[in-house]
Amino acid sequence: MGSATLWGPRDINVSTKDLMARLCDVAREPRMSGFAAGSMTAIQGTQDSRLLSLSPELRNTIYEEVLVDTNDIDIPMDGKFSRPPLLKVCRQVAEEASTIFYGLNRFKSTNNRLGGLPLWFARLPLKLRRSINVIDLCYETETEMNNLAHERRLETAPGYGPSEQIFRGYAEERMQSANNKFLNVALQMALLGLDLNAFRLSPWRPISDSAYDIPRTDFAVLIRKARERIVSTRERMWIRAAKSTILIYCDEGDSRRFQQHRGERLHKVGADNKAKDIMASLPEIISIIQG
Repeated sequence: MGSATLWGPRDINVSTKDLMARLCDVAREPRMSGFAAGSMTAIQGTQDSRLLSLSPELRNTIYEEVLVDTNDIDIPMDGKFSRPPLLKVCRQVAEEASTIFYGLNRFKSTNNRLGGLPLWFARLPLKLRRSINVIDLCYETETEMNNLAHERRLETAPGYGPSEQIFRGYAEERMQSANNKFLNVALQMALLGLDLNAFRLSPWRPISDSAYDIPRTDFAVLIRKARERIVSTRERMWIRAAKSTILIYCDEGDSRRFQQHRGERLHKVGADNKAKDIMASLPEIISIIQG
């Protein structure tokens, strides 16, 4: 397989099994596909709706005005989505406006919330998955600072030198964990049919050196600035690794071959799986993954 430079056979099997296991609960949920009328308010004919009596062009303008947000829409950590009220009005509005909502908005996830991304994406029918153009990915620098500041290993290390060394090691561990998580999630999103070009990595923001230019800067500020620099460096490394993953996969041959063998791979992994919960819902799980 062309993408062996990213994912070997074992990586693909492990990640696919993990995705299947996580989709067991999703397989028991009502499917969004078909815009089930039971979940929407009925409108009896266009004569009862001023919106539907307008021309399609004007309706699209209204949909864009109401549904397109100027800010990124956060993808929740649990992978559950909540549709805007307008998409619940009736089947026709949902069919017309859903691709506008998912296609024109920018969605957002972070290194600490990547786990919910495949679940959120899997809950969408294939038509809406294909309409998504942008998923912004950010590294939670401030969150990483807070996590590391409360790490017990830092508190027990006496003095600035040893503490800084431990801090660097722990920051490196978290960055490597974030790299591995992105590789796994990128594979699962590719299995679900996402064009990985939709991923956009936020630009790296260097830490200002201004604090070091002040002769009598408080020692605690100096420590924090040093730690910010360490986390910022790990952020840059994570962004670089994620971009490299996307570029390698999105090579024309790699992505095409991966998608061509997707169904075959899913059925093979499913057939080799012995987990009872997966086997009980295997047809539904494969159907969800394929959209």
